[in-house]
Amino acid sequence: MESIPLLIVASNFPPIQSAGVYRTLRLVKYLPERGWIPHVITLREDTVPKGTLIDDALVTQVPELVSVYRAPARFPIEKLNRILGRGGSLQTKSRGLGASKSDAASKPVGKSDRVRMLQSIKDRLTLPWMTPDRLVGWVRPATRLGIRTARNSGSQIIYSSGPPWSNHMVAGGIVAATRLPWVADFRDPWVGNAFRPGRNDDTWAGRKHRRLESEVYENADVVIFNTPRAMEDAVSRAGERLANKSIVIPNGFDPALFETQAADVTEDRAKKMPLTLVHPGGFYGKRNVDGLLQALGKMKRNGQLSERDLRLELIGADRPGRVREKEQIAKLQLEGIVNLSPPVPHEECIARISQANVLLLVQTEAPLCVPGKLYEYIAIGKPVLTISTEGSTSDLVNAECLGPCVDPDDAVGLEMAVRELLDQHHAGQLPKLDASISKRYDGRNQMAQFDAVFRRAIGRSIESISASKGLRE
Repeated sequence: MESIPLLIVASNFPPIQSAGVYRTLRLVKYLPERGWIPHVITLREDTVPKGTLIDDALVTQVPELVSVYRAPARFPIEKLNRILGRGGSLQTKSRGLGASKSDAASKPVGKSDRVRMLQSIKDRLTLPWMTPDRLVGWVRPATRLGIRTARNSGSQIIYSSGPPWSNHMVAGGIVAATRLPWVADFRDPWVGNAFRPGRNDDTWAGRKHRRLESEVYENADVVIFNTPRAMEDAVSRAGERLANKSIVIPNGFDPALFETQAADVTEDRAKKMPLTLVHPGGFYGKRNVDGLLQALGKMKRNGQLSERDLRLELIGADRPGRVREKEQIAKLQLEGIVNLSPPVPHEECIARISQANVLLLVQTEAPLCVPGKLYEYIAIGKPVLTISTEGSTSDLVNAECLGPCVDPDDAVGLEMAVRELLDQHHAGQLPKLDASISKRYDGRNQMAQFDAVFRRAIGRSIESISASKGLRE
């Protein structure tokens, strides 16, 4: 089998622990089985953004044949924050980061005029250094390193994974210098991101976001989206030319992480234990469990629920500065039923959610996205309680019959779903997912799709070069 060097641009790469790491990690683990030799451009460890979760165990999953090159990131905005914000006490509220007009209107009212003035000045100064994201200071060093690496390694193609969107900017710079074919992977929407509505605003930042996204669509040979809705949204803005070079490859899971799952307890013993409902990961924006906690609180007040019936584990929800869930739990007197814990390494997280009876998924007002954890839920094979507005997540949950899917504003529906799961649990009749479902999202199997996409992009590039030569002749 021939070996084909492949250059990957992914700032999120081990030892960083984030949702954006795992798709790229699966690529470098399993693409070599199809003849690809990955060379990865990523962040230098000592320059990762503050607050980034680190899991050194993830590094051990990277095969030895994979070459990793690390470029430093520069964060001049942090120095500016310290100067203007007096040690970082002020938070950047720039709408260039995706904040909406309502965000600006909801600022605390206790600030003095002087502090407000300083905040306004800082927002204007920091905006260019935060578009498209906080890794914009990584683009130039990573691009220089990427150009050298592409030439020295003999890479035949470039793959970039975003967000962060600075990865696509790096890849675009490498392509401009090397003329290599480029596959751009959009793991989330860029301009169409529901959590960043300011990117559609008629502002300097909004216009720049749209221009940068358009340049990726224009210059990439193939563009990957991970949900049909995300691709449809992008094509509706970019036109037919994007449609002709786009493909959907859903997220998946790494099968190696699920080969040694601990055995479930016996059915008779399980009936006598509380129903264990587990959610891994933090909450942010409008993604929260308020409705579920309200439903559990109501059931407890009515004498229909106790800690002997149900245990809700929110792994990773106990984070510095996050008090919303703690306050809700205290207010509703759910301390014996709901447990918050801090983030844990990925493999430990997999082990803990594998022991759950039911897995919890929350997705609100993000109709184009599916949380990556859902695919790991599919690998585990347990029923899923999904709290989601209408969109890509509900599409997948309903199509694959993964479990009840309830709108976050449907208080009655949430209570009914919990009651039904409790009844099934105590009767020993919780459903199990069809084993065939997991095969469709097995990350190793998905490498056939990536392999085909990369070879297609190389073929298109060769055809384009031949056509150009023919025109010149």
